Amino acid sequence: YTHVGRQKRVLAQIAQIKPENTHAVLFLADGESLDLRMKDSVAVKADVEIVGENALEYKPRKRQNPRAEEYNILVTPRGSEYSLKLADGTQVWLNAASRLRFFTANDGAERRVWLEGEAYFEVAHDAKRPFIVESGGQSIRVLGTRFNVNGYDGDRAIYTTLVEGSVAITPLAGGKQVTLQPGQQATYSRRNDDQIAVAAVDTSQATAWMTGTFIFNHASITEIMESLARWYDFEFEVSPLLDGLRFSGQFPRCGELDKILSIIASTGTGMQIDYDGKKITLR
Repeated sequence: YTHVGRQKRVLAQIAQIKPENTHAVLFLADGESLDLRMKDSVAVKADVEIVGENALEYKPRKRQNPRAEEYNILVTPRGSEYSLKLADGTQVWLNAASRLRFFTANDGAERRVWLEGEAYFEVAHDAKRPFIVESGGQSIRVLGTRFNVNGYDGDRAIYTTLVEGSVAITPLAGGKQVTLQPGQQATYSRRNDDQIAVAAVDTSQATAWMTGTFIFNHASITEIMESLARWYDFEFEVSPLLDGLRFSGQFPRCGELDKILSIIASTGTGMQIDYDGKKITLR
């Protein structure tokens, strides 16, 4: 009884942890930073505006100095996501704890962006100017397509999932180029940096975050906690004894964190949950 009562108290505390949802920061080419919660801060920029609750839109424009490519950086902290329409019409959805460096004009010979974290791209077709995503040691080249890239720092691999169109992926360190077909996922191992494995997948799992859902498929406790921590913004520690376990399940991202953890803990593992106000510990 004491253990059950204690777990209830811990979960009641964890229930207070909520995602923030719409906080992001935009860094301009001149180094100025804009808090996107403050709508007036972006209103003065002629070529970019906030549209809707958590979306930015860049208007098509040409560079004032053709030799100088200007880049902006959009950063989402934990617990938030943001969408962005680039100057070429490409639509990008940026997941929590992510960073995208991108072009602001629409007249370069190529369209190149740099991603840390996770994003979904709907690339505007332009046969003359390829769209290139660099992420964690790999380069993804497209003309017009829909795909998801998951490449958080610290993760063992980067996952590129193709929903529509075609993409070619090349390790920046050199190695064999791989071309994906719709319904395929490329796994690029950070530890073995010239190898890209390709497999057929259910693409809805890779893009579930865009529809407000966590989907875990044979995932370790650490992998699950990493995903939850990026959204709910908390620190965690997992006992090595638990990390051999695998879980599959589906949860709403708007749901309470305590309910997700109590469901995982109720699977007969004997898992104990502790929380000290900063860090959640599973043992």
